[in-house]
Amino acid sequence: MLIKHTIIYGVSKVIPAISSMLLLAMITRYLTPEDYGIYSLCVLVATSLSGIFYNIISIYYSRFYFEYRKSSNDSVLLSTIALSYSVISVFILLITLLLLPIASNKTIVFSTSILLVSIAFYEFIQKIHNTTLLPKKYFYTLLVKSLLSITLIFIVISLSSEIEFLILSLSLSFFGATILNISLFQAVKIKFYSKALIKSAFAYGGPLTLTLMMIMVINIIGRVSLNTFSSPEELGLYSSAYDFTLLSMGTLLSVIHLANFPQIIKIYTNKKYQSIVALKNHFTVLFTISSAMLFGLFASYNEFASVFMGDNFGPKASFLIPYIATGVFFGLLKSFYFDYAFQLCKRTDMQLYSVIFSTVCSVFLHVGLVIYYGVLGAAVACVISFFIYLCTTFLLGRKLMKLPLLSIRDNFKLFVSVLLMFSIVNSLHFESDISTLIAKILSGVLIFTSSIIILNFSNLRTLLIRRSTNG
Repeated sequence: MLIKHTIIYGVSKVIPAISSMLLLAMITRYLTPEDYGIYSLCVLVATSLSGIFYNIISIYYSRFYFEYRKSSNDSVLLSTIALSYSVISVFILLITLLLLPIASNKTIVFSTSILLVSIAFYEFIQKIHNTTLLPKKYFYTLLVKSLLSITLIFIVISLSSEIEFLILSLSLSFFGATILNISLFQAVKIKFYSKALIKSAFAYGGPLTLTLMMIMVINIIGRVSLNTFSSPEELGLYSSAYDFTLLSMGTLLSVIHLANFPQIIKIYTNKKYQSIVALKNHFTVLFTISSAMLFGLFASYNEFASVFMGDNFGPKASFLIPYIATGVFFGLLKSFYFDYAFQLCKRTDMQLYSVIFSTVCSVFLHVGLVIYYGVLGAAVACVISFFIYLCTTFLLGRKLMKLPLLSIRDNFKLFVSVLLMFSIVNSLHFESDISTLIAKILSGVLIFTSSIIILNFSNLRTLLIRRSTNG
């Protein structure tokens, strides 16, 4: 089942990732760096606030769904959270209307609030699909959203480059994909609403939501610092490099997380002693692929920037990608593995110590380095901030649960493999950037895969021989 889910989630992420790459390539060719910086900041704010306002209850669903299903109370869980979502949405829209008279750009503020609500309901639909182990429905919903977004934004950007229209077209794509799954809420009834459940959800999700608030600060402080102490152009360059890097690395790693985490939760709930094996397998795959992707970006960031970011952004923003990729690497390892210790042990409150310390460090680092070094300072601060966050999360998490890691021998084999791949791929150059990029990707995959098999990384060669013999 795990392999099946991984394949389905893989396909469900690859297609939207391609459409997102096309969107990035399209938008960066129509917008100036200054306009893209504002657009990206609005999307980031909407995404972050959506996670904060709604995550406090939705994360309870993914963690405790199987426990409620055991006692046949899953309708109570769904009804309580869905109704709470509706109340929160009305509250957000009312607050937005009250603040509009004092807003400097009313249309952008209003469209951003619409995007915030649309993202929240879409993410809840996908959380239901993921938690209840329905990867095919997850895939179809994601596909619809991706096709709608690329179609609507293409139409809008062809007619006008106004930022608010781009944001509203993105909102429509989220709402469209959500409406197609409206049948999920047929079991929602007001009589099932549980105040006790909400109290439990706040107790569990509260610390995680505060954590998300701090993470939002870490993610957004670089852009705010650039907009305040540098220039809108540097904000746009940093945003385009960050968005591209997060998209390219985060897509595949989120597939691994989405496929494995519900399974790990299920195993930990029913057979706790078996979860160590599942965690070890998950980390091996996650760390191996993320390391390969990181060094792959080191070897080909110029070609990626040229192909996907265009002439207005690529030449100026490409040098930021290696720095941001390193920071994203640290951040994704933390989110997609080391955070598991707090969630599995139901001690999400302990994450606050890590995130508060990391946030304070991030604010000082970004402001100080941006003032002195501009956009390069923001990229360096990103690396240091996420490294601090990873280290503090790891140290605190070890007090709750010692998550399995790779052995020293396997770490050495992995290092040799990625270094070999980087050395060869970095030396490849052809006439066009597209042909060079294709050659680097294909050769990188081939070299890295061959190397870990030959070196018998994590007993991979032994496993393949055994399966071929038995099969």
